[in-house]
Amino acid sequence: MNSLNKPHILYVDDEKENLDGFYFSFKYDYEIFIAQHLHEVNEILSQQSIEVVLIDQKMPEISGIEMIKQLKQSYPDISYILMTAYASLQDALQAINEANIFRFISKPWTYNQINATLSEAIDYYRIKQQNKSLIQELKEQNQKLQVAYDKVAKTDSLKTAFLNNLSHEVRTPLNAIVGFSNLMSDPDLEKEDQIEYGKIIQQRSNDLLKIIDNTITVSQLETNQLEVHCSSFNSNVLLTELYADFEDLNHNINLTVKTSESTTNAVIHTDRDLLKKIFSQLLENAYKFTNSGNITYGLCMLTFKELKQEGFYFKNIIGAENQKRVFYFVEDTGIGIEPSCQHEIFKPFRKLSDDKHEVVGGIGLGLYTCNKLIKLLGGDMALSSIVNKGSRFYFYLA
Repeated sequence: MNSLNKPHILYVDDEKENLDGFYFSFKYDYEIFIAQHLHEVNEILSQQSIEVVLIDQKMPEISGIEMIKQLKQSYPDISYILMTAYASLQDALQAINEANIFRFISKPWTYNQINATLSEAIDYYRIKQQNKSLIQELKEQNQKLQVAYDKVAKTDSLKTAFLNNLSHEVRTPLNAIVGFSNLMSDPDLEKEDQIEYGKIIQQRSNDLLKIIDNTITVSQLETNQLEVHCSSFNSNVLLTELYADFEDLNHNINLTVKTSESTTNAVIHTDRDLLKKIFSQLLENAYKFTNSGNITYGLCMLTFKELKQEGFYFKNIIGAENQKRVFYFVEDTGIGIEPSCQHEIFKPFRKLSDDKHEVVGGIGLGLYTCNKLIKLLGGDMALSSIVNKGSRFYFYLA
């Protein structure tokens, strides 16, 4: 493993033999730093991005517990592990309460014991870092949302509907973030639970970011402030990125990328970010209404006439009906859409019900945003859907 990719571990002990033994045991799996004195520890921490610090309790200058207390003031996110002899077990229990260490390990230790603990400590550290980054991003997005709030709806009725929906959808992930953050502050909480709660906070933060991002996008579209930046790029790269984003979302769904021979590795010229946003929103919609089965997306070469025969009706047609062109699509085997609702779903704040007649979550902007973005890029979208069979969305761009 490249040293730049290895987790950075610092081991602090006043006995050189212990330091050497630790270093040679773990240098192949981790980037190991060693120190015998507090000033060496501070120097390393100021220069390196350390994820885990292991400290021996019996240090000559200051006890391991006191050293951790001091270090936590400047480096609170690092996972600290106290190394203690059997005779110092009481000190270790004290450390857990006073210094809130990640874990303590009794001497003599074994390789497997240390390696397993390091793996958990690294995961815990990285989840905390991701949460900090997400919280900062949420603050920045909230500032943008505050500016965009008054530009979303043109009428009082739409504005009221939007605010009611937004209030509910924002409150749901926000309550989870606040609730699990409070639980994580409990010093008696098991480390495994802390890691699990951190993952929940991360997921709910991502949900909230998507809501805010969609709201800002709609505001920019409605006020003609969304800029288009076209470039040429390989379609396969974009399709592969989307697959990586969605493949683990629901293991009961078989996600498939499909291209025709003529569209494999096709070079597309359009706004890459907006095309990815369109695909992402359509895929999210497909997952929302498909509990199990298949979701397929990709590119194909078809004519408007061929699609019309399959039940697709485009309001705007570019070129001749029998001229082949690139179409993008997302298909699912979900609950489908009632014919009476198929024209309504492209309007803002429209929300469908699932097969249990319960309104599915969201603020009703997904398909509306897709349609607006497609038109902004000079294209159009059409839908073909059968109840209890699934839905198919096809669109083209200029």
